[in-house]
Amino acid sequence: MTDAVVFDVQRFSLHDGPGIRTTVFLKGCPMFCRWCQNPEGKDDGIRLRLFDNLCARCGACVAVCPHGALSRGGRGLPEVEADLCRTCGVCVERCDRGALALDGMRLTVEALLDDVLRDREFFETSGGGVTFSGGEPLAQAEFVAEAVQRLRRENVHTAVETSLAVPWENILRVLPHIGLFLVDLKTADLDRHRELTGVDGREARANFARLAGALSGTGRLVVRFTLVPGISGEGEVGDMARFVASVDPALELELMNFNPLAASKYRRLGVEDYEFADCVSGFTEEEMERFNAAVREARAKAACANVH
Repeated sequence: MTDAVVFDVQRFSLHDGPGIRTTVFLKGCPMFCRWCQNPEGKDDGIRLRLFDNLCARCGACVAVCPHGALSRGGRGLPEVEADLCRTCGVCVERCDRGALALDGMRLTVEALLDDVLRDREFFETSGGGVTFSGGEPLAQAEFVAEAVQRLRRENVHTAVETSLAVPWENILRVLPHIGLFLVDLKTADLDRHRELTGVDGREARANFARLAGALSGTGRLVVRFTLVPGISGEGEVGDMARFVASVDPALELELMNFNPLAASKYRRLGVEDYEFADCVSGFTEEEMERFNAAVREARAKAACANVH
């Protein structure tokens, strides 16, 4: 039975496709974007996390661990021996203060469908459905492919949020079944791609061109570009708009404002060097309008160039 590692199932999502949606977040991502909004989804395994600000230092978790993976540290806080931890969750259940948590769970397709189909009424009344996100959901393409086929038989609309930084074969597995691809492009500058994401961008770019060709005229492809303080400017936005238009002039470019709430996730994970920890807000409405104007101008110039 196909399963996958999931780190969250979020209900009543309004920005992950049309209508009211239930978004399934899968773990594991090949990219290391400096502004990543879901740091808990980067690695593909399940880890035991300690939130020391909630810990009572009572030692109850140490006492119940069946594998001897927990011990008392110098400040009375539990310390985890990763090689011994089996992520069984016994210590999590024992902790009354929520100081311990597993950052993922392994779900079968059957278990996932039992969960998400409870929201069928909201999907039907709003034109919504189920969106697979991450991490990079197509890194677990076998699971996604089986799940979306099952959902399609239940007449539930599906979408996937993806960077396309996976082998083309992974995309082919879901291509006939996904209702909507929400493609997150990182930068139009291939030379800068590794600096921003930690990986070469040629695979994702080639996959985008192939996907755009396969879905041309279907309305099943939306391109998204996240704006990041200190990184994104009107010039880069214009470059991205021109790149998208060069692949398919009919494709719209949706600008996504930076979300400062991710900083709290990094703090909970004990990450002290998050680059955008001091960014307390995204771009203003005026700034977003300037960015959108840059998109319109770039698209207009691209259209004129195609005519002539």
